[in-house]
Amino acid sequence: EAHFIVLNTGVYDRTAAVDEMILEAQREWLQKDLEANKDADWTVLMIHQPVYDRKGGDASRPWLSDLIEGYGVDLVLQGHVHQVSRTYPIKDGKVVSRNITDTIEKGIGTVYTTVGATTTNHDGLSAGVQDNYYLTFTPETPQPTYTTVTVQEGYCEASKRSCC
Repeated sequence: EAHFIVLNTGVYDRTAAVDEMILEAQREWLQKDLEANKDADWTVLMIHQPVYDRKGGDASRPWLSDLIEGYGVDLVLQGHVHQVSRTYPIKDGKVVSRNITDTIEKGIGTVYTTVGATTTNHDGLSAGVQDNYYLTFTPETPQPTYTTVTVQEGYCEASKRSCC
């Protein structure tokens, strides 16, 4: 059984108080949902803005990474940045393995993947740049991309594809 969750982690309002209120409500909802579905074989979360800073920084949303990694979410599909990338498996804010394959191992750590290379790469990282958390696969030219997720007994696979 695979459990899919979708959150909107974007900015809602220019006032911090409104954002904080909405994000707190999402945090509470997510915690209840993860608790209610903790026996799922695989848990996949889809969000807009990435959890870890793309230039090698720590989690930019620690309230979210704590829940994700604490409940053992297997895969996080992210957007917003204009790169195709994948993290190493992460648990408690630390990389637990630097092996990169398309297969995600259950219980090792959370893998965060981003598909967003549909425009010119304006995030300031070039193809092949490796930081503390990510291995980046950024096409040199703008092109539409998508991710397929295959969930089968024993493994989960997220593959990045270019459609052109």
